[in-house]
Amino acid sequence: MYWGICTFGSCIIGIFTSSIYSFCIALPADNGFKPSTSNTANFVLANSFGEGFLITPIGYGMSIFGYKSLIVIVFILSSIANWSFR
Repeated sequence: MYWGICTFGSCIIGIFTSSIYSFCIALPADNGFKPSTSNTANFVLANSFGEGFLITPIGYGMSIFGYKSLIVIVFILSSIANWSFR
């Protein structure tokens, strides 16, 4: 069961995030950067670092407080992100 959940979860995450990479390809051109492979690679790399920085505190929080605290941790991080963009 654990193996199936991990495999299914990885597939679902891949399906949900597949649109992000096309967004990263279009983002440099939309912000006035010259469309080149170097600029696109920089935006995709920054996106990957951002995803890693988001997942790491969630994982550490779950290891400290348990898996039932996931919704609270996501709510706190979402509130911080919402506050930072105001």
